[in-house]
Amino acid sequence: MPELDAALGGGFVTAAIHELIAPQDGVAAHSLALHVAARAAGRHKWIFYIDTQLDLYPPGVAQLGVSLGRLMIARTPHVADALWVCEQVLRCRAVAAVVLPLRTLDGYASRRLQLAAEAGGGLGLLVRRAEPGGPTFAASRLRCTSLAGEPGVRRMLITVLKVREGRPGEPFAVEWPDAPDSVPAHSIFADGAGVARRRLGG
Repeated sequence: MPELDAALGGGFVTAAIHELIAPQDGVAAHSLALHVAARAAGRHKWIFYIDTQLDLYPPGVAQLGVSLGRLMIARTPHVADALWVCEQVLRCRAVAAVVLPLRTLDGYASRRLQLAAEAGGGLGLLVRRAEPGGPTFAASRLRCTSLAGEPGVRRMLITVLKVREGRPGEPFAVEWPDAPDSVPAHSIFADGAGVARRRLGG
């Protein structure tokens, strides 16, 4: 995704948290988070998904190119438990990315997750349903909106609301193909500090 990489100054900064805002159904932001997590994990690291809605559908995740053999899932509807798990897992160097859907996040929790990401060196991808307000320690904040596209291709509009190194620009569209299998593209859900930083391109 060269447009997204350029908007972020070269890609997603590792050893950091990033907020993906989903003002609609959340599919676009989840799709982007899992796609980025798969790129970060490669063949040797782990992806950790904290399922706060208890509705993640692994076959749908596989269509995003995520290796289910490298995916770990923790299920809890309690925000406090989810934040605790996220903080602990972010400190693990074997985990490339943690994906956490949640509605809101205060500045204190944001700071703790950022420090944990710095310790572990991976990505914290926070998928937020509510429009953000207040301070954040995230390296970037993106609003993701689904767009209509051809079958087998995911397409979305991205608006950069915050980027640590640079200035937000105009909204832009990105797209990428689904993995070749028979699972519908929308089926993500069952119901529908001393760490060297680098940049992960989409």
